[in-house]
Amino acid sequence: MTKLVGEWSEDWLDMSPFVVHFAKPSGKRTAYENCLSILAARRIEARGRFGTGKEYEASPKSVCFSEIPLHQLKRLADKRGP
Repeated sequence: MTKLVGEWSEDWLDMSPFVVHFAKPSGKRTAYENCLSILAARRIEARGRFGTGKEYEASPKSVCFSEIPLHQLKRLADKRGP
């Protein structure tokens, strides 16, 4: 696997050398189908706005990632939903 995050140390228990992206359902596609589409396209497109300005058309679209350690991934999944 390719390390995507900069300098990393095993002493950083709250960080990981990898990034995670959660997919969600959209339109008629399930989250699983969206994951397959991302893998097939080999890219993630920014499609939604985030934060306090998300209601404004001029607000940039964003993509969210987490550097959560893989052994703590379930904790984040429980918070984000199925």
